[in-house]
Amino acid sequence: MEEEIRQLCGERGLTVDRVERRGVVLVIYPKEGSSLPTVETLNEIAEAVDVEGVRYTTLGLDKGQGLIEGQNG
Repeated sequence: MEEEIRQLCGERGLTVDRVERRGVVLVIYPKEGSSLPTVETLNEIAEAVDVEGVRYTTLGLDKGQGLIEGQNG
C-alpha cells in the first residue's frame, strides 16, 4: 500500500517520507524540505487513494512524534 501511495503522490509532485493509517484517516508525511501540494493536488491524491476503510486523507507535518491513536493533545 505505502509504495503505491508514494508513487501516486510522486506523480503529482509530492515526495513522501512515510504514510500512516490512524483509523479511518490516512496521514501522508511529505519529505522534509519538499514543497507542499496545493489544495487541488491534495484533493486529487485523496480521491485517488483506494484503501479500504480510509475515509480521510491528510498531510502530517508533525513527523508523527508524540501522537497516540485515539488521544488528543
